[in-house]
Parts: sequence; C-alpha cells; structure tokens
Amino acid sequence: MRLTATAILPAIALLLLSASSPALADAGDGFYFQPKWTHVVSRQGDLVENTLNVQNRGERAVSFMIALTEAPGSDWNIEIRGANTNYQVRGVIMAPGDLKSLPLEFRIPRTAPPGDYAMVITATSVEGDFVKTADMRVTVLVDRRRLALLEPTGQVELQPPKYTSLTGTQDSDFEFGVVIRNGTKEAVDLDLGAVAPAGWTVGFVPSFNPDQLVASVTVEPGASESVTAQIRPTANADPGLYGIQFTAIGEDVQLSTGIKIELTGFAQLQIGLPSGGLPIEAAGGTPAPATIIVTSAGSLPVRNVIMDSTAPEGWEVTFQPSGPLVLNRGEVREVTAQIRPAAAAAAGDYRVTLQASAEGTSDNVDLFVTVTRGSIWGWAGLAAALAAIAGISGLFVALGRR
Repeated sequence: MRLTATAILPAIALLLLSASSPALADAGDGFYFQPKWTHVVSRQGDLVENTLNVQNRGERAVSFMIALTEAPGSDWNIEIRGANTNYQVRGVIMAPGDLKSLPLEFRIPRTAPPGDYAMVITATSVEGDFVKTADMRVTVLVDRRRLALLEPTGQVELQPPKYTSLTGTQDSDFEFGVVIRNGTKEAVDLDLGAVAPAGWTVGFVPSFNPDQLVASVTVEPGASESVTAQIRPTANADPGLYGIQFTAIGEDVQLSTGIKIELTGFAQLQIGLPSGGLPIEAAGGTPAPATIIVTSAGSLPVRNVIMDSTAPEGWEVTFQPSGPLVLNRGEVREVTAQIRPAAAAAAGDYRVTLQASAEGTSDNVDLFVTVTRGSIWGWAGLAAALAAIAGISGLFVALGRR
C-alpha cells in the first residue's frame, strides 16, 4: 500500500505538535519532590526536623495536594508546614521554576521500640496528571539517658523542678517543669492542680502537646511524662515572696512539689486627658489651661516624676505643681499645664506633646490646641481701623475747606 503525501503530512504535523506542546507533556517529569534527608537516626523522645524540598521544573504552574500516606504510627504527630509559618500544609500551587522548602517535623514517641520505620509522603496533582512520592526512613535508638527512668520501681514518683526559686515582676510569666515517673505495671491517671495565691492563674502544658493546656495526664507503665506549669500573678500583687504548690492526684497516688516566686515590683506611669483628647482653644500670646491625669499604675511608688512638653517654636508650656512629683502605688494626680502659643502664631490647629517621666518609666499624650486670632493681631487690627478713620476724617476736613 502506498502512502500519499496528503496522508503523511497531517500525521507528521500531529507528531510534532505532541512533542512540542507543554500541555501535552507529562507535568510530573518536571516536578521534584524529595526530603532533604532520606534516612534519619535518632533516639526515643527526640524531636526530628527535616525539610521537604519541592521544585516545579516544568513550563506551567502546577497545583497539587500533599498527604502522609504511610506513617510509623498515629502517635508520631508528623507535621508538614509552610515556610516561616506554623500552619500545616495540605495543598500547594507553584509557578514555573518555583522552589519551596517545607518544614517536616515530628517527635519520636518515648515508647517507640528501637528499629527502622518507614514514612511516605505523596504529592498528587489536582489535575490528575502526576503522583510523586517522597520516602523517608527513621532508625530509632534507645535513649540511654532515660533508660534508668524506665526501670520499674513499683511506685509513681514526682521529680521536682530544676529551679525552686524564681524572680520577676507582676507582669511576668513564670514557668517551671516537673517529671512524673510511673514505675508501676499499670497506667496512672492523674489530675493536675496547684495551690497559689488568690487571683493568680496557673495552667499545665504537657510535653506531648506544648500548644494545649490540660487538667490531667495519663502516664503509661514504665514511662514518664513532663509537665510545665505556667503561672501569672495578679497585676496588683504586692512585692514579696510567694509559694506555689504543684499537685498530681490519682487513685492511691498523691504527689506534690513546690517553688517560691519573688515579686520585685515595678514602677509604671500613665498619662491621659480627662477630655478624651478634645482640643483646647488658645489665643496667640495668651495662656490656656489644660488638665492632665497622671497615674501610678505599677506596684511600686513612683518618685521624682518630671513633667515636660514638646511644643511648636516660640510656645511656652508650664506645669502646676511645678516641682518633681511623688505618686504612691495606684495614686491619681491632676496636673495643670498652662499653654501659651507664640504671640505671632497664625490661627489653626497645633499639636503639643505632654510627657511624664521618672526613673525606669515614662508616658506621653498628644494635646491639640486650636489657636484663635492672637491679641497682637487684635491690637494691630484696631490700630489699622483707627488709622483708617483718622484718614477719612482728615479727607473730609480738607474737602470742606475747599
């Protein structure tokens, strides 16, 4: 059978089009999807941080979904996050030539038996034209640092915090950690609690989920659990030494340990306007009063409080009382600022910044002043009017003589 030119040419054109068209090429051939480290060796309880490198080497944008298709176990808490974020990633769109490094993080369970574990992550195109897999192997070793803690002792024990005394101010957040060790052959459920001064807040964060507060923990046989207590004093707590008692209570189990927290106190100034920031009016060259509220908002008295201001050039600001102030804790004091605009100040709105400062603390507030026509302009206007009247009178007299 002979093929004519009419039959051959369309077939060749179709082949050339298929070879050159990006839309018809396999998008997966230009898609790179692999972890930075394909084999990691680490110990029980360790945090493993890896990176999932993804690159679109094709000529068109790709959209794909990421899924963990094989994991060592549900208690490994494997997370794939976006770069520089805490969000977990499930779908990605990448332009041609785009390169992304996605953090891959998980913590090996402390109870994971030593050995090799497989992990598979899959990238599936939304359009269905490619599926890529990234394989990772994890070799788990026994953590001999914890081996002694895992030996059965027949009892539940509480390891006290490393630091038993903490120091800070009323606006500080305090933390201390304890370790609960279960040396029995049965799991132990424990309710967590604290004895703290009235109004203080105490929360408990487990090591297996540092982003969540819990009221109880379960410690498996032969295992241990770390708990961090987060403490915040009341804002008006007096300086002094306070005791905090941590408790873990379960059936036939009562554990407790304590720490001391010393509050050193702090001085804090706050300044405000009773008018809520409404502008005041003042004439050029004439003082106008403005009331300022100065508050000692810290837990210590504030001494040697100095009032100061920043005003337009030529303006004068004075305060009454004029000398340094002493404010006891929680005291509120009224201060009067006498604001005198420059005599030649044009009518309009101006900003004056008022400040209260002492050692270790300061605050400021902006006051807006509306300048009306100043006295110098009033006298100038009167003089001009008198001069005009005198000129007109002289003109009439001169004309009358004629």
